[in-house]
Amino acid sequence: MELVARLGLAKSTVSRVVSNLVDRGWVMREPASDDGRGVRLALTAAGREAADRLRVARRRRMEALLDQIPIDRRAEVIDVLELLHKAADASRPGHTDSW
Repeated sequence: MELVARLGLAKSTVSRVVSNLVDRGWVMREPASDDGRGVRLALTAAGREAADRLRVARRRRMEALLDQIPIDRRAEVIDVLELLHKAADASRPGHTDSW
């Protein structure tokens, strides 16, 4: 349930996504040591590689987008993106920190 709460998604949606990741060999399920009904999720080596590729691709895409913005306006855009990030975090269920 921790993942469900953190993502703010329905349990069935998270279960489906996790099953997909397991089927791809990116995540493995292990019994939770503290809860007989729960499971612990862990990235596999292939999952870490996929996450690394995604991180690199996302960074390249963001750099390409920022390259389209005049240099003297980039700090402004980054400030707005940081505000959006904080707003998204604050809107998560159970989030208690304020700005």
